[in-house]
Amino acid sequence: MAHRGAIILIRILVGWVFLVEGILKFRLPQELGVGRFASIGIPDPHYTAPFVGGVEIVCGALVILGLLTR
Repeated sequence: MAHRGAIILIRILVGWVFLVEGILKFRLPQELGVGRFASIGIPDPHYTAPFVGGVEIVCGALVILGLLTR
């Protein structure tokens, strides 16, 4: 059973990282969102940064909840 607890802990930590990074793309757009995407040359940063942030939030929450994960 300790093995299962470790898997749950890892899932929560990984999901938390994705969730927080996604939120920060919206809260700090110049540092981590649109501004960063533009500075590293990603095309259409005004569309891609919010899209990536949204995907990180949704997928991070799904990983934390254990939905759609194996």
